[in-house]
Amino acid sequence: MSQIYFTTLTAIGEAKHANAAVTGNKVEYATLEVGDGNGVVPVPDRNQTSLVNRVRSHGINTVMIDPDNPSQIIVEQVIPEDVGGWWIREVGIRDVAGDLIAVASVPPTYKPVLLEGSGRNQIIRVVLLLASTSVVELKIDPAIVVATRKYVDDLVTAPSGVEEGTYGSTSEYPVFTVDSRGRIVHAGTIETVSVWDDIPDQNIGDIIFVKGLGEMWWVDNEFLTGYRTKWCGIPAHTLDRANRSWTISLRGGTFDKSLKKYHGLYSWILENDLMVPAAEYEDGEGFFAELGGNIVKVPNFDDMFWRSIGTDRDTANATLLGGRKGDSLKNHIHGLITSGGTAGPGSAALPDHLFEAWSGNSNPGLAGISAAVTYGVGSAETAPKHTYLHPRLCI
Repeated sequence: MSQIYFTTLTAIGEAKHANAAVTGNKVEYATLEVGDGNGVVPVPDRNQTSLVNRVRSHGINTVMIDPDNPSQIIVEQVIPEDVGGWWIREVGIRDVAGDLIAVASVPPTYKPVLLEGSGRNQIIRVVLLLASTSVVELKIDPAIVVATRKYVDDLVTAPSGVEEGTYGSTSEYPVFTVDSRGRIVHAGTIETVSVWDDIPDQNIGDIIFVKGLGEMWWVDNEFLTGYRTKWCGIPAHTLDRANRSWTISLRGGTFDKSLKKYHGLYSWILENDLMVPAAEYEDGEGFFAELGGNIVKVPNFDDMFWRSIGTDRDTANATLLGGRKGDSLKNHIHGLITSGGTAGPGSAALPDHLFEAWSGNSNPGLAGISAAVTYGVGSAETAPKHTYLHPRLCI
C-alpha cells in the first residue's frame, strides 16, 4: 500500500534550503496555509507552487527543532475556534518571500466554527526532515499567533539553568541576573566584606588608617591586643536614622562581643569598669550588662538629659560616672498673701478689709489666715526647651 499522507519540500524549497547551506542566509518560514483539496486528499508534488484549493493562510505559531530528532523541523499553527466551516486535506508552508517551500497531505479533518454549534482549537503540525536544520530560521511573531497548551507548558516548566537552592547567608550576598521577562537566569553569591574585616590582626604600626573607619590605634593590655578606633567610647547625639559603620545606638539594644566589629568596644567597657550584672542593669544609666553567651546589653538613654559629672548638690557627694538621677526641683520659696500679722519671706500682708475683699473671707478678726490660690498647672516634667536627638556611641 502506497503512502498517502506525507510531507515534501517543493523544488523551490529544495533550492532555497541548498542555497542557505552554502551562503549562510537562512530560510525564514512565514505562513502556513490549509486547503480542502476540492474534496480529495491530493498527493504532494515537489513542483507545486500553490495548494489545490486554499481555504486559509495565516502566520506560523512555532518553528522549532524536534527535541527527539535533531534532523527534523516542526512547524505548528493553531486555528482558533471561531474560524472554520471547511475540511482540511492539504497543508502548505510559505517563506517570507511568499514562495511555497513545502507541501503536505493530511487525513481529512473537518474544522467546525462556533456558529455551527460546535467549535475547537485545531493544531496543524508539519514535520520536515532536512539534511541540516541549521539552515532554517527558528523564530515566531508573537503578535500574530496563538500558543498551544503544550508550548506554554514546555515554556513554563523548562529549566531556567539556575541551580535550585538558597542563595546568600550572613557571610555572602546573593546576586541574581534577571532577563527582560523577569525570569532569573543566573544566581550566585559574593562574599560579604565589612570594613572591620580589613583591620589587621598584627601590629603593623602604632597608628593606622582603615578606609571607612579612619584612624585606629594599637592597644596592648589585659583586655585587648589589637587595633581600636580612635573614637571608641565617645558618645554622640546625632540626627542619623541608622547607625553608621562605627556607631551603635544607646537605646537598650545588644551586640555580639564575639564579632570582630565589637572587640574594641568590649575592651573599652571593661577598661572603664562599665559592666554590671544583668540584675543590676537599669535604663537611664551608662552601664552595660552581659546577658549570657556573647550578648551584651547597651545603655538605654531614652528621654534622658546628659550632664557632666561634678557634685550632687543634695548630698554634697561626687556624682557617679554613668549614674542617673531622677526628677527634682531646686529649693525655692512660694509667697502667700495673708490678713494682718507678719508676712513670711516672699509674702505680703494686707489689712483685714483689703484681704476680705481679695479673698472673699468676711469673717472679722482672722489675723494670719492665708488664701491659697492656684495660678496655673504644670507639665509632666521639668525641662528647658529641647530638641530630640538619637544617642549613639562610637565603637
